[in-house]
Amino acid sequence: MVFCLLTGLCVQGFAGDAGFAPIFNDGVVLQCEMPVNIWGSAKPGETVSVSFAGQNKTALADQHGQWMLQLDPMKASAKPGRLVASFQRAGSTVQISKVQVGEVWLATGQSNMVQPARVTAEGREALKTVHPSIHFSKVPLRVGAPHIPPCTEVELAWGEFGPGHNDLAAVAFHFAEELQPKIGKHVGVIQCSYGGTSIESWMPRELLLNTPGGTRTKAIFEYARRRGYGAEDWKEEIASYNAAKATESEWMKKKQGKRPPKPTQPRLGNPFLKKTPASLYESMTKEIIPYTARGVLWYQGEANVARPDDYVELLSAHIGRVRQDFKYETLPFYIVQLSAWGPGEEYWPEFRAAQARVRDTVPNTGLALSLDVGDELNIHPTNKKPVGRRLAYLALNDIYDLDTPARGPRLKSVEAEGSKMVLTFDHALDGLSVADDSESAAGFEVAGSDKRFVKASASITGKTEITLDAPSVSKPIFARYAWHGFFKPSLNLYNSAGLPAEPFSTE
Repeated sequence: MVFCLLTGLCVQGFAGDAGFAPIFNDGVVLQCEMPVNIWGSAKPGETVSVSFAGQNKTALADQHGQWMLQLDPMKASAKPGRLVASFQRAGSTVQISKVQVGEVWLATGQSNMVQPARVTAEGREALKTVHPSIHFSKVPLRVGAPHIPPCTEVELAWGEFGPGHNDLAAVAFHFAEELQPKIGKHVGVIQCSYGGTSIESWMPRELLLNTPGGTRTKAIFEYARRRGYGAEDWKEEIASYNAAKATESEWMKKKQGKRPPKPTQPRLGNPFLKKTPASLYESMTKEIIPYTARGVLWYQGEANVARPDDYVELLSAHIGRVRQDFKYETLPFYIVQLSAWGPGEEYWPEFRAAQARVRDTVPNTGLALSLDVGDELNIHPTNKKPVGRRLAYLALNDIYDLDTPARGPRLKSVEAEGSKMVLTFDHALDGLSVADDSESAAGFEVAGSDKRFVKASASITGKTEITLDAPSVSKPIFARYAWHGFFKPSLNLYNSAGLPAEPFSTE
């Protein structure tokens, strides 16, 4: 039954051989200056002793053979150490070498947090050498827990970013690349992301039932329950679909003979379908709960754009649950606002506003803008370095106290002055600027009482001030900026630190 497939595990069931959870392996980075969660498996009731950096801690394995303890906060260190676990009954010892203590970040979301570093020119150049101060582990793409085996140490292997360990997401790499030299510590990234997935896939079932889509989620699980499938039935449904897709793809290449039937996509509720609610929470996220980390980088939303109002509550609930699962009530959570994309005209503007509302209402969150580095035809823009850097700016300013500009200009007030509108902005720093030396900032529109927006000329008339003018609107009432899927001409309004202005609509 689907209820059994998608519930019931607090820590993934790796109980077998006594040892650490698979996420703890050679080259692992432990979080500095915070209590560090360490866990693993042993015989039920067995006493486990863990030692590291002069500390010795003990834990008792529960009835399921799971144990957990905390190491006391440690200073960051450039010298690697050994993490050792001793098991009383088994009389055995397990040790992990090359353990670093530094800063750990979780990189999560959908496809734009999957694209590897090699998609950017800077990433390809960086991959020519090993970066010994940037380590990462990547949770493999998987669905269907608990009917698939838990991850192994090999699948969750930590390694130094470089030619032989090169699959880190571009956004996450450029974040770490910007962060590491400024804080002078090892940076570890755990990547847990999957393309084409909605936020519901990353949330547990019981949480989803209490969100705006709760009724829909309940119906999905009820439909699956009524089908009465077991794990092999669900797998066969996926296999049949994949085979039909392959047949169709082959026919499209040759276009000979009768066209095969169009594949019927599995219905939501199949736990081996990545789009099924809770499926990735069960099969991927649980592999790393409750790893101690400094914060979360979240790049997701393309699969949820049609319901921006629901997304505010969904993402807010998701953040709360992540903080609960990872045992850090104020865990910083940094969101990437969706990039510019031509086909996104209908939903993108409102969805970007929804992401900003989460930033404005949920404590210890931040928003990294990417609307100026999008691609008109590609929902996966390759200009990822500015996105990673802007996420790093948030962390450097908020967490590491390095007084780093982290936000672009944001609308503070609007006043109509006859046929013109005067806008005032926060976060202009030393002043607003236009990047391409144009006389006017692009992307501004105004409307009168009819709410028909037209393009407006936008002149910088003060350090924090923009004046809008549209001759065809004699009495402007509303103003908006960057309120489209894609932008022609390109957006060009920044503050003195080169950070782009935030989109807005006063309608």
